[in-house]
Amino acid sequence: MLFCHITSWVEDDPHAKLLSEKGGDAFPYIVFMDGDGDVVTQYNSSRSTEGFRAAAQAVGKYLRLRDSADSPDAAVRVELLMAQLELGVLGHGEARAKAEQLEKLENYEEAVTEEARAQLKQRLVNLEFQAFLDSLPADKPRSEIVEIAAKGIFARQDRGEIPDGNDGITFFNIQMMYGEQTGDAQLVEAAASKLKKQLDPQDAMHMRIIDQVDRRVAKAKEKAKDK
Repeated sequence: MLFCHITSWVEDDPHAKLLSEKGGDAFPYIVFMDGDGDVVTQYNSSRSTEGFRAAAQAVGKYLRLRDSADSPDAAVRVELLMAQLELGVLGHGEARAKAEQLEKLENYEEAVTEEARAQLKQRLVNLEFQAFLDSLPADKPRSEIVEIAAKGIFARQDRGEIPDGNDGITFFNIQMMYGEQTGDAQLVEAAASKLKKQLDPQDAMHMRIIDQVDRRVAKAKEKAKDK
């Protein structure tokens, strides 16, 4: 059931404090709740029919699996963990601990497909990268933040821990920024090539990003010629 709470003051409104009671401190504040009125996750994606539908399906899947945390079936528990990761209800440390616990189950290798294991590993890589970005110091000059971020990213790349999707775009965009900052046109071009592989050339917004990336590469090459 959809429930829309308007935060304007209405006399005798029984839900006058609902926003703060559900964890909100500003608006718009959009959350999915379960049948008991408990918040499952906050919705921060695009406000479109497709976005809401995809989020609703993810929440529905999680709610169906929520009581399977102690299931002896490793595949079901991996599916639950994937649903939690999709909703962003777990931090990296907790998610990693749950994944390691699952790997110790006797039937893990047999019950969980190779594809599912690879998907879980990728989700954990993305989540760890998000935690790394959140840990970057905000009180330093932009150039220092870019340098710190780039060093962390190069270390992850050397370990083969490369995020995908929007996290992958950010991963390679920071490499481009560092190349632009240090005047390394080759790094800018290499990172741009990898960034564009994260994009869909059929998507209008992604096409605009590709155009911007190409212009940045051209500008970096021009600067390199002038040295």
